[in-house]
Amino acid sequence: LADDTEALAGELRRAALRLGSKHFVVEIAQPFVAQVGEMWEQGKLEVRHEHLASEVLSTLIRLLISTSEDGLGRPVVLLATLPGEQHGLGLEMVALYLAASRATPRLLGVNTPRDQVVKAARALGADVVGLTITGSSDVGQATADLKWMLSELPRRVEIWAGGDACSRLGLHDSGLKTVPSFAELDAALER
Repeated sequence: LADDTEALAGELRRAALRLGSKHFVVEIAQPFVAQVGEMWEQGKLEVRHEHLASEVLSTLIRLLISTSEDGLGRPVVLLATLPGEQHGLGLEMVALYLAASRATPRLLGVNTPRDQVVKAARALGADVVGLTITGSSDVGQATADLKWMLSELPRRVEIWAGGDACSRLGLHDSGLKTVPSFAELDAALER
């Protein structure tokens, strides 16, 4: 890994071609991101290594998404994180998984004000707003933002909350579904 981004990019590309997008996300990308994060926390990787690895993976994911864009259908899923959440690689992995499932992902990105998420959902005709709530998120503020968004979004639009902190949301509403895993995402897509 360290500084050999070309070798890393090649290994990831080969894995994506061999496994297909959905299996690549679940079996390679998600565990890889977790391992890089753990190694960084343990001091085995420097910030530059973590950033380079993330960018190599992000570049490949965006390329794979772009090759899936013809013939995508419903639901249209707007993907974002709320203010204070800067991590977007999870959103990109979900976008690729959705595209491989023939849904239409729309990446809005990280650190997005709640009113802008609502406006984008309306403008893009989203069926679902997908939000990542991680350990670095302010869960109390995220709960307040979700409650407000549920009151502002058309009732037909659901919010799917994923990420490792989504189970700590203190909100119960029929328009909010927690989707903490790709298996749960499959179940939500089936509905």
